[in-house]
Amino acid sequence: MAKMTKKASTPTTQSKTQRWRVALKWILKLTVPVLGILYATTSAVHVWDHLSGRSAALRAYTRLASPDGYPKIAIYDDEEDFSSLYSFLMRQPVSVEAAGNASAGHRPTCIIRPGGSIGAELGPMPPEFPDVRFVPDTLPILFGYDYARKPLPGARTIRACSLGDLRQWAQNSMDTERFWVTNVGLVLLSIVLIVIDLRKSEKVGTT
Repeated sequence: MAKMTKKASTPTTQSKTQRWRVALKWILKLTVPVLGILYATTSAVHVWDHLSGRSAALRAYTRLASPDGYPKIAIYDDEEDFSSLYSFLMRQPVSVEAAGNASAGHRPTCIIRPGGSIGAELGPMPPEFPDVRFVPDTLPILFGYDYARKPLPGARTIRACSLGDLRQWAQNSMDTERFWVTNVGLVLLSIVLIVIDLRKSEKVGTT
């Protein structure tokens, strides 16, 4: 029986394989910086803030912390930011009662901040002057059920969190995202690519 011999690779096949290896090597080297630039760019235009609900949370904080009072400090369920804000809040450790209502399928129709501002009303001031009134972060944020712009029978409110909680949760969300993307994701990817490169170098050295 004739002995089978392995068909030798043609110069053209070897050349193509070599080009693919070189291309793959450059792709691996550029992966981490490209992903880093992509994350920084999308972060600069607030893509991740929008997807995570942080944008709605920060806009809501600015609005609910306004010393102007009602109606600015009430966000109703027919407003654009309501659903994103509510979803963001329900991913946080809100009050037991608010979490229980959500588990039971009860969705608020209004998110409101009660209480007044601190500081005297000084009357008309130049636009460049800061507003001396402020709202403390300790004031609560309430979920209103069966609330509308006109009072409805049976409307009720429960405490969900505080203004300070909302602000801190938005900051924590940003810090956690950056930690996982930059400190964990990109670093681990860098280590993996280094290991792959070292293994390739070892293989080349043994051939």
